[in-house]
Amino acid sequence: QDTRGRVRAPPAPAYTAAAAENGSSGAGGGDGQPVAHSSVVGAAAEVLPWHTATLLPRSILDEPTPSAKDGVAAEVETLQRMWGCTVICEAGCLLKLPQVVMATAQNLFHRFFWRKSLNDKRFDVFTVAMATIFLATKIEEKSRRLRDIVFVFHHLYRKRKFCMGQDVPLKNGLPIKDSRRAPMELGGYRYDEWKRKLVEMERHVLKELGFGFYQVMEHPHKFLLYYIEYLKKSGMQVQDSATKNLAQHAWAYLNDSMRLDLCVRHDTNNVACAAILIASRHEDVKIALPSPEWLEVLGADEAKVHSICDEVLRLYKVTLPSWVDPLNEESYLRSARQKLFDEMEEESDPVARAKLTEKMKSSSVSHRLGHLTTVTTTNLTPPPPPPPPPPPPPP
Repeated sequence: QDTRGRVRAPPAPAYTAAAAENGSSGAGGGDGQPVAHSSVVGAAAEVLPWHTATLLPRSILDEPTPSAKDGVAAEVETLQRMWGCTVICEAGCLLKLPQVVMATAQNLFHRFFWRKSLNDKRFDVFTVAMATIFLATKIEEKSRRLRDIVFVFHHLYRKRKFCMGQDVPLKNGLPIKDSRRAPMELGGYRYDEWKRKLVEMERHVLKELGFGFYQVMEHPHKFLLYYIEYLKKSGMQVQDSATKNLAQHAWAYLNDSMRLDLCVRHDTNNVACAAILIASRHEDVKIALPSPEWLEVLGADEAKVHSICDEVLRLYKVTLPSWVDPLNEESYLRSARQKLFDEMEEESDPVARAKLTEKMKSSSVSHRLGHLTTVTTTNLTPPPPPPPPPPPPPP
């Protein structure tokens, strides 16, 4: 066992020519008979927790997702996942993060919802997306301040929920509820609550995924340019500009494919080959690949590659809404407290804003001390009267 209590397989025996001639494994007993290590290795593979593997095991993938077990339809779950990954991409661009950070965040996002249900009031896609991108900046060593994460997601919240996804939506030629006119106040009520929610959600993600991420983060992007260079040297007679165009389109398809949970169901080389195949048939590219055996040479499975292509192409038939409410009505994003936050941010009249501030103060006191108030009120109940004293003994 290692320091985390996981059973490790013994080292493979050293096979030598002499041992092969004697019919032993080089690690057999005194009678020259080989020791059966295959069963030990197989048993160790079953003991290892699945969150330490790049792909989820078949025993997990064959079962319904936690959301499906909780009554969430497959179409709704796919829409929620796609929307959450889209928010991660948009936030990553605003935070000026490299693509590898966004891919890592999306990978964490999909893995987390293979452990938890979308119908859980604690785990809405917006907050989980915020936590996974915050965690991904640490994993890929591209750290951003916590306040920057909160400010960016607040901007996306205002923009997507009230501005229909536009920076400056217009109605009759006038801007309406411009997200940039309602900034988050540093140290305000909403800032404090969202910061606390972000820290709590980061802990949930860490706990559910086993606190270890470096061995599972393998993205298909790292194979793409090498594969295209190999195809160019293997008979793909195109100019450098066409090769660059192919790489750009394939890279874009890989970015879009991260909206699906392909990263936990398929090998990364299969996903990379699928992106190249789709890009080569795009009307702006139209490049003939060298031979039909190129998939086999690159170690990809042809049936799986075509299956991935079908899944990626179905992405473009789905229209994502600008805002998606949490599925559980008890989620904090659907509470009356959040609506009060929205009113405060939009109110420009000082008198009305002062009234909302007072209302918010009373709401904050009851929100923070509701549990304590209940306990205190219970403790203030007068105790029952003591029992009567026993009668005096007879003379």
